[in-house]
Amino acid sequence: FTAAVAGGRIHFLVPNLCVGGRRVLALVVAVVLVAAACGGSETAGSGSDDSTATPEPTPTVVPTDRPEPAPTATAVLSLERGPARQVGDVEGAVESWFVPQLEVVERCNQSIESVVECFQLTVAADRDDASGGTIVLPLQVHTPRGLDPADLPADAVVAPAGGPGGSGLRRSGPVVGRVEVTYDQRGTGGAKPDLECPGADAAFVASLQAVGSYEEESAAYDAALARCVSDLRAAGVDLTDYHSIASAHDLEDIRVALGITQWNLIGVSYGGRLALATMREHPESIRLAVLDSVYDPSWGGIASRLDAIDRAFAALVDACAANEPCADRGDLAEMLERVRLSFNAAPLETTVKFEGEPTDFVITGDDIIAFLFVSMYTTDLLPILPSIVAQLDAGVTAIVEGSIADGVRFANWLADVMTYAVDCADNAGLERSELDAQAHDVPGPYSTITLRFVPCPLDWPATSAAFNEPVVSDIPSLLFAGGLDPVTPPELTLALAEHLANSTTVFMPAGGHGIWFANACTLSIIADFFDDPTSPPDTSCADDFEELTPR
Repeated sequence: FTAAVAGGRIHFLVPNLCVGGRRVLALVVAVVLVAAACGGSETAGSGSDDSTATPEPTPTVVPTDRPEPAPTATAVLSLERGPARQVGDVEGAVESWFVPQLEVVERCNQSIESVVECFQLTVAADRDDASGGTIVLPLQVHTPRGLDPADLPADAVVAPAGGPGGSGLRRSGPVVGRVEVTYDQRGTGGAKPDLECPGADAAFVASLQAVGSYEEESAAYDAALARCVSDLRAAGVDLTDYHSIASAHDLEDIRVALGITQWNLIGVSYGGRLALATMREHPESIRLAVLDSVYDPSWGGIASRLDAIDRAFAALVDACAANEPCADRGDLAEMLERVRLSFNAAPLETTVKFEGEPTDFVITGDDIIAFLFVSMYTTDLLPILPSIVAQLDAGVTAIVEGSIADGVRFANWLADVMTYAVDCADNAGLERSELDAQAHDVPGPYSTITLRFVPCPLDWPATSAAFNEPVVSDIPSLLFAGGLDPVTPPELTLALAEHLANSTTVFMPAGGHGIWFANACTLSIIADFFDDPTSPPDTSCADDFEELTPR
């Protein structure tokens, strides 16, 4: 990857599996299964007793020249509590017909780990057009407990949620021991208006409760989303106000309203796309950026997503073929297809507790492929996925049954219309309409995944003429990418280094989607980078890791 990281440097590493890894996706709640795999359980398919052995170091380090970054301005963060902070009209943010308004929220969710101040910021829906009205963004400022504000670094952290359509307020507490700002992006969570679509969520649940054709289930989901779109428009919501540049301007308004001179961006997945947009629109506001598993502006669309899934499954198959005892069980690709076809022919009928009530589900082979796809998000689960496939091939279905409720909740966590509107605007310049329509209509084994991918109208206004162009920046940046990421191909993140002059790249061949918090090594790299973004962080711990060894 030398060419992909010009201007930076790259390390290859894999996390210490089953030690301190954060399980990002609730679709796989198999904590017992993971624990069994860590302990060498035959049930978990470990196949050997050396899962805790220290791997032989096989580092691959490609250093390149790193230009001296421009001096970073000293950040000043007001840490006064509640009403003592500036409230009311907020001057000096993004040019707009409307002056943003910051209000204190007296009651909000609190955190064990931090002192929480709660606000809401009202901004223009369209900063150039008063007819669009305003949007209310809920936000919180977290200060770690047990630390005097005077002892804290003077810079804050903000980590925009992924999606698009995810809620940032569902997380709690600071992530790197600094002041952290969390908020809900326009259209998500507690923001007003809310672009959630309960009817679309219900249509997805219904698709898992009976065996219907993809055409019928897709039409039901599309119709439910269309009803929500129609209702929002009838209520005066202009969906073309929802795109990444508008959200980047929201971030700038939040920063100014809270009195933060500069802050640190952590962007994972769509949060990485939004971080890049903010780096281009408001570079002076950013001290450093951590970009992980980035949903890059140059890439998108239904066909591209299905290609990414193909790539991730192929990488898992290759890793299995190269390692015993995984390879001894047979060809993983053949096993996957056998599982899919057998459960399509004879779906799993089961009753599980969902939203407090016993609920019947009918799980097909395509549903199981979706289950495995989302499992690949989580780095800790990747080594044991082949053994899970082997269990399913043998008719052992407990792992799927135990994960249905959390899996459905995960699938429904995004604000559907927000996801639709942002993707339509951001990807309008990619000119992939024909490929995307074909991928939507003929999804192959990915029908359950593609159900929620709705093709965009051809006349949807693009975010901007230059949005899909590479972001060029000298802001100090730290890049993370996982080799088995099933959502955002790692090549997207690795290629960012060509345009980010002051960047360091960490590539984890055995990583899934979102790896910066994978283990003590990645967290130590983050900490070193935060302490001094003007110098490359210490990545020497990367020398202790190697490729994925599936079991």
